[in-house]
Amino acid sequence: MVLFGLACWSAHSLLTGKAVSQSNDLESFDLIELLSVLAKGAKTGALRIYRGQQIFTLWLSSGRVRRMDGAGFDTGAAVLAQLLEDPSGRFHFEADEVVPFPNLDQSHDAFAYAALKRMPPPPLKFDGPGRLESPERFAELTLDLYEQEVLRGVAEGKPLSELAAARDPRAAPLLGRLTRLRLIGERRTRVARLVVQVQRQAGGRQGSSAAIDETIFRRWREAVGGHIEYIQVREERSGKVYQMPVSAAADAGTSLQLSPELLIRTGLRAGDAVLVRPVTALTGAEPNSS
Repeated sequence: MVLFGLACWSAHSLLTGKAVSQSNDLESFDLIELLSVLAKGAKTGALRIYRGQQIFTLWLSSGRVRRMDGAGFDTGAAVLAQLLEDPSGRFHFEADEVVPFPNLDQSHDAFAYAALKRMPPPPLKFDGPGRLESPERFAELTLDLYEQEVLRGVAEGKPLSELAAARDPRAAPLLGRLTRLRLIGERRTRVARLVVQVQRQAGGRQGSSAAIDETIFRRWREAVGGHIEYIQVREERSGKVYQMPVSAAADAGTSLQLSPELLIRTGLRAGDAVLVRPVTALTGAEPNSS
């Protein structure tokens, strides 16, 4: 059997089976990430953690968790929770070691999620809209109807901070665990660099709504997974930031079209270069400057 060092490692090293000889100190590496890389590489073998005289062993078969033993009588997710609460020790992975008496058959996500449920919930990694990873990664997680409803809110593009603030106390821990496992990633939208232009014929909320090109608007909606009502505008010249309602306009191109009323209220001028991004909710006065 081949011994793999896993420190100062890269995903390429683990997935190609190349040995890494540097120090393998668990304090320097995320155990969940190590497990994820091995699982995604469909590895078979034993990941061992040495802490003094204690030895913890996690066996994988084709990337699936088949057994985990602790230093005492603990087994399974309880052992992983102990290691996550006190990430110390050294480790290596011995490839192709066959699991003795397998008692689990879980994805690495489901196994790590069970361990995180035994611990204080981790904080949210970000507050804005999130992106759900592939349905296959969620397939083995046991989620009740309310938790599934929270995930629907994520899919609709609602900010995680808004969902976590729900009255039901299960929402925030759920979102914290799923962001910790990277089952929910952050939705990132491109900032558009536009030039202010006077809006001659504003439709809809005339006088109070900015207009941007419908192509940019559509791409932003696809990125955030929901409806966009407001934009944040940063003036390059002064750095001032404004928030205002927005609508789509045909053939606006690289311009941000503002009505004379908005130009007066913000102090922006035709020809000003601005950085524009969508926001899911207005956080101040309309338009708000800071």
